[in-house]
Amino acid sequence: MKYLFAASLVVLLLCSVGLRLSFPDVSSDKPVIYWITDKNPARVEQVDTFHRWLVKEGHVDEEGEAVCELRIDTSNSDNTKKVIQSVSGVGSDVMDLYAGYNMRLMSSMGVLAPLNEPAERLGFSLDDTFEVLEPEISVNGQQYMYPCNVTARTIIANPAAFEAAGQPQPPRRWTIEEFTEAGRAYVAAANRPDTPPSDRRFFVDQMSIDVLWRSFGSSAFNETGTASGFNTGGYKQALRQQKQWIYEDGIMPTPDDLAAFATAQGYGGASLQLFGRGNFAMLTGGRYFLIQLRQFPGLRGLRAIELPHGGFPNTTVNTRAAAVYAGSEGKPYAYLFLAYLASDDYNALIVRDADALPPNPAALRTEAFLRPPDHPTEWEFHGPQAEAAVTIGIGGAYSPFVQKTEILREREAFEQLYMIGRLSLEEAVLRTDAAVNRRIRSTVERKPDLRPEFLRRQVIQTAVDERRDAGRPIPANWIFNAFFKAYYERTGRLGPDEPFPAGGEPPAQAGVAASPDTDFDSDTATATAEAA
Repeated sequence: MKYLFAASLVVLLLCSVGLRLSFPDVSSDKPVIYWITDKNPARVEQVDTFHRWLVKEGHVDEEGEAVCELRIDTSNSDNTKKVIQSVSGVGSDVMDLYAGYNMRLMSSMGVLAPLNEPAERLGFSLDDTFEVLEPEISVNGQQYMYPCNVTARTIIANPAAFEAAGQPQPPRRWTIEEFTEAGRAYVAAANRPDTPPSDRRFFVDQMSIDVLWRSFGSSAFNETGTASGFNTGGYKQALRQQKQWIYEDGIMPTPDDLAAFATAQGYGGASLQLFGRGNFAMLTGGRYFLIQLRQFPGLRGLRAIELPHGGFPNTTVNTRAAAVYAGSEGKPYAYLFLAYLASDDYNALIVRDADALPPNPAALRTEAFLRPPDHPTEWEFHGPQAEAAVTIGIGGAYSPFVQKTEILREREAFEQLYMIGRLSLEEAVLRTDAAVNRRIRSTVERKPDLRPEFLRRQVIQTAVDERRDAGRPIPANWIFNAFFKAYYERTGRLGPDEPFPAGGEPPAQAGVAASPDTDFDSDTATATAEAA
């Protein structure tokens, strides 16, 4: 019997060794790094192009081949998995993060490698992407990500729908009043009294309430991120307008209208299918919608136009960006991958596939982007879409004292109660405002280390309020909210940097910034994650 057990043990050991040797990173004769990203077929070509780019740029081994191998990991793309694996010390070398709030959460845990030094050295710094993305990829002057692609929210208009309804084509820029008048005229002309619900025509599928309330000069936070901005008037106007468009004017669908449509869900959702068959004259979204819209042969000459505004034209700009795991042993190769994302080779793929906007703005000026040879009917679309991102695009507003996901939960709950008549407009706004302020206070109480910064910013906010109320320019360095910095600059109310008011000075800098190659401490990261 003992010989049987011994033989079984030998077999098991041999199987274990064989299995381990079959792992890609073990069997490979070069370093392997892993990229957590989404399940998009385009990623395969992007990886292959990275390997060729390495050779072209001279990043090769003794055999003249690519110095490392990049492999895709789509099984861990859920954000919760990224957090758990990272704080446990087994994060992936490179991981895609969506928008600045995910980056801020993970950088606060200490699991993202700071990138200022390698970004400057290898050419993927803030100077090599859209300026408005600074709050999405960096915190307090430290870069943590570089974009894989960039999304600017615009309206996609179908000229054929307006022609069929006998209505004029929409302008590139319009006010809320002009948008409302055109929408009422369109739905009246495009629908008959006996049009069945499943065939009803709408002006647009939805509207970005964030863009709408920012167009009134409001933001989710005040200038310093120390208090809610929901009760400053703009949000209330936007919410009232949204409800009017849906339930009074009928230019946007209600939930019941959407339920009446029998449509297959595709990449981008039901709205793309309904747009393709004519139920929507316009869509609110980004350039990446073209990935699926190109499959509808009847759509020709699509146009990109701005969302309606209440006095301040703007749009949101965000990103799917790549961050480097602080505990990665392959950080030098991960940095090369981010440099590749800024290269002409990678940007050409994004341009060709219409996978949103390319991360490097230099690609926006190419003929391949402006006039794609295989898609001549899109030539009126790409230029205006890029122009909106560059001229009126603004990144997100963030506060170190509350997570954006918490705000979204509170806001959306009260918005729905208002839309179905369970709350008045005033109640919905006041409850949202109070909930955000309550969460800010709770964060500061739970995290005493944030209290000095919170008090410092409150002092600055008082000075900002005084300057604003007096009609005086506000110093740029007194503003921590990216929206207000852009808003005051574009409306001529942003002043040059000035010394902070008494009590608002930043603390003296102690020590030096961490090196991109500082050893990663998983125990510290775990403790930080639990506190967060």
